[in-house]
Amino acid sequence: MFNMYPIILDYTGNEAPEHLDGRSLRPLLSDPSSTSDKPAISQVFHSPNAQVFSICTPSCRCTGWMHEKAGVELYDHKTDLDEVMNLANDPRHAETVRQLNAKLKPYNILQKSCW
Repeated sequence: MFNMYPIILDYTGNEAPEHLDGRSLRPLLSDPSSTSDKPAISQVFHSPNAQVFSICTPSCRCTGWMHEKAGVELYDHKTDLDEVMNLANDPRHAETVRQLNAKLKPYNILQKSCW
């Protein structure tokens, strides 16, 4: 939802205030071949006992359930677009999970580690 207000402002010809978080995704929506320098971040917060944080890059998606207490998912979008093979518990991918967690922290409004 961070980006919804900037998108609406952009499409209606208005400028977003400097202090506003998020940015317009209009360039990405208008040109499917364009790229972004930021990953896609999602956070679902139903209650302190029901939280999910996810980060999606062009190459993978990593999701943490309840700050890792209920599990972690890592999917390689280069080889597994359907997200069937969870790689999070494979020691060969521990560094990828660590790196994605570090990228997610600035977006985590609860200021806790995702995993």
